[in-house]
Amino acid sequence: MKFSVILLAVAVVSAAAQQSGAGAAPAQPPDMHNSRNSLDCAGTYEGVLPCADCPVTKTRLTLHQDGSYRLVTQAQGSQNAKSVTGVFTWQPSGNAITLDEQGGGQQFSVGEGRLTLLRPEGGASQSPAAYLVLTLAAPAPDTEDLEQQLGRYRWTLVFVTDANNRRIAGLPPGQGRPVVLSFADSWLSVQGPCNRLFGGYQVTAANQITVNVRASTKMACDLSLMQADSVLSILLAKPLQVQIIGRPSAQLQLVSPGNGTLNFTGEPTP
Repeated sequence: MKFSVILLAVAVVSAAAQQSGAGAAPAQPPDMHNSRNSLDCAGTYEGVLPCADCPVTKTRLTLHQDGSYRLVTQAQGSQNAKSVTGVFTWQPSGNAITLDEQGGGQQFSVGEGRLTLLRPEGGASQSPAAYLVLTLAAPAPDTEDLEQQLGRYRWTLVFVTDANNRRIAGLPPGQGRPVVLSFADSWLSVQGPCNRLFGGYQVTAANQITVNVRASTKMACDLSLMQADSVLSILLAKPLQVQIIGRPSAQLQLVSPGNGTLNFTGEPTP
């Protein structure tokens, strides 16, 4: 008899639990979408923004897919425009970006087809709403041309590693000239540790670059610098896999299969 009563009590409790849970909505996963992972913000935005010592500033801000930007401003009533380039970073929320010091550290919330100016702490600006928004005027191509990205910077060699990821001594050299690559109109100039190389280059759809050295200077330098020239020429002689990173500063990697990897930092070209 006692056993039957216990079974009945268990059945009643179980049925009540099922009924109370039947109407409850299943737990929803948190919404992880933000502007960074759901919008393609690359493109050119135009509008007017507040100005400290003038009525307003005409502004054109171009965001590139590699994390760099170009900012062109012209104060109302002025005939002169100012143009700067730099890199932008995403805020932790993924819904706003911050320009580097070249852009005055300005912050913008990113929406569909628009950028809205924020105060440094991330709140809305006190200026009239009409003077806060930059509207998308020209979207970027689906895939930005790698040749344009290469030509946007002068690339200075930082270090080189071999096929086993060990640093190659002498590149860049401790003395002599820094190693700098300059790309322009399918033409490449390479300032080596001693001599300068000139030639053409081609970029493939697989993000590979092929360098065709056609000429070089013939200066005589210390033996170590001339040997470094030779190592650099060997690394550039085979097709190189290209990778460009725009955050927090522009970086370029040229990977020579079986030989090594050249690592560069970028300085925006004038």
